[in-house]
Amino acid sequence: MFGGAAATLAQDAPAACEAAVTAFNDHGLERITIASPCRRNEKVSATYGVFQQETVFSDEGMAHFAVALTNEQRPIIVRYKDGKTHSVAIDTSNLSAVFRITLQWDAPVDLNLHVVEPGGRVGGKGDATPGHSPELFDLKGRIDLEDDGTGLSPFQESYVFPNGLQRPTGEFTVHVENATRGRVPSGAHCDKGEYAQIEFSLLIVDRGEVRKHLFKMLPLPCGQPLDDRTYYFRPRL
Repeated sequence: MFGGAAATLAQDAPAACEAAVTAFNDHGLERITIASPCRRNEKVSATYGVFQQETVFSDEGMAHFAVALTNEQRPIIVRYKDGKTHSVAIDTSNLSAVFRITLQWDAPVDLNLHVVEPGGRVGGKGDATPGHSPELFDLKGRIDLEDDGTGLSPFQESYVFPNGLQRPTGEFTVHVENATRGRVPSGAHCDKGEYAQIEFSLLIVDRGEVRKHLFKMLPLPCGQPLDDRTYYFRPRL
């Protein structure tokens, strides 16, 4: 059920260091919150199938994960620095009503996901991307997960059409913007620089059908201004 929340106490943590784990399915994105004041500033991971995320508990002992669900039925395993684990049960039965596109990458650069809804154009009306409000850009869906490529990888941005069964007909196009490289590539972000070539993946859940595609942004020459066609990388899906 969308938006339903359930809190459980990790039974396998020592009594002196407990963890309260809350998780809910947000239109195909499992949002996990962990409260464990005794684990302040420690690393914690969450593994779902082959996908693993890491984060660090805050000074208040809070940690958050967002896991894009697929048709894998296995639970999400939270693992703490001391080796203790907590299993988060998931329910994928609602994926038949989900339309979600998730961008995932590892390089420490700021990639922006653009999902252009039918009749829209990249950079204009109908372009769902961080900073574009649904009201001003006439959007039916929204970006509900943002990342700027800092901290621990992998990084993620995600677009969701809240009721996938009612999404309009027509083509949804995806574009990926490398905001760190910018309009005039330079330094490590061009030619043979360390971050001139960026790999990323797109996880698409379309009303029960799950697809994952891998892509590479190829190096571009240094110092040459980019027009929209080159600046916004359009993966062929």
